Amino acid sequence: MIPELTADGHLPPGRYRVTLEAIRDRFVAHEDFAGSSSRARLFGGLVEYLIAWEDVQAMTSANGRILKSLWLAGSFTSSVVDPRDVDATPIVNGVVADSVVGRPGSKGIKRLIQHRDSIKARYGVEIFPVRWHPIEHPFDPKVDLTGDEAAYLSDRGKMDDWWQRCRVNGEDAPTAASCETRRGYLEVIA
Repeated sequence: MIPELTADGHLPPGRYRVTLEAIRDRFVAHEDFAGSSSRARLFGGLVEYLIAWEDVQAMTSANGRILKSLWLAGSFTSSVVDPRDVDATPIVNGVVADSVVGRPGSKGIKRLIQHRDSIKARYGVEIFPVRWHPIEHPFDPKVDLTGDEAAYLSDRGKMDDWWQRCRVNGEDAPTAASCETRRGYLEVIA
């Protein structure tokens, strides 16, 4: 369930697991956005982006889900009537993605996570990907993390922190004041 927006037009801090239908109902079809000229188009692009992931999944015959989930944040998940894009973090299963390298369709993974400008132009979705890796004991100081595992923990933490920040006083660049947790974001399970 998507919580009510705060007085400043954002989701309350935290990550909220929701369905695409709930996102459409709250951030596209809701009466708050009846005058929006961009939300329906952006939501359509988001759906097309997810369909492209389904196509890659089918073409590679991957044993397991390649796209684990998608985090959605920014102005699309706020009270802004006409956002310019949908900010998204695809959480990609690094183990499964690595297992299909060289198979037909596997280059589609790179196409969906490494070409931010072309993805934004095609789908209206600006991506900030994270490659997931299983870590059995993240708190055990005796366990040496692989590079992929360390990158996953770092990247996941960075994006979780980033999506809960807001610009302060109209600043374009991040400031020390903008580092505080001020908003939440959504998660769609693929």
